[in-house]
Amino acid sequence: MSTVASFYLLDRSAVPGLVRAAKAKPVMTPAATHRWPAIGKFWSRIGWRNPTPLIMPSPVYDYLEENDLGVLGWYDWSGYVLMHLMLLLEDTGTPLGAAEYRAETEVLNAGNGLTYLITSADKRHLPALDPARLDRAAAERYFDSVGDGGFEEIRQAIDDGLILLRELIAALDENEVLVIRIG
Repeated sequence: MSTVASFYLLDRSAVPGLVRAAKAKPVMTPAATHRWPAIGKFWSRIGWRNPTPLIMPSPVYDYLEENDLGVLGWYDWSGYVLMHLMLLLEDTGTPLGAAEYRAETEVLNAGNGLTYLITSADKRHLPALDPARLDRAAAERYFDSVGDGGFEEIRQAIDDGLILLRELIAALDENEVLVIRIG
């Protein structure tokens, strides 16, 4: 099983709206039914009834999609690898997203997966995001201990994560917030 890491860029003025979206209750709406009656007849012949399914949109996802300024970057590896990389960085003294918006991050993490709100204040951590400065042996032991180190490309996945984080944080303006959602 895998998870996805998603990246969004917001204006600082959009953060309070993101928190409101995290506190909002999702609204259940009925989904569309089959366009072809033959499919419904087929399902009923084999004994499966297809009640109108419900769709539960995520207010946080919708808000991020509506307010995203656009991020030029993509992480090709599992979101779990990025999550463990973020936790490794935190354990080694590089807590990304801890400089500002702590209370807002707690609200977002209460029921919406793992979310980081990273600002230009995190540029002070840019040297620590250089793959050449990473203790490879310690990183591999850490990933092995959390169960994410059992594949041969783990070094490449770690390097890709560090490089992406470094590029995205270096590009942040004072009025921008990088939102990383893992889940």
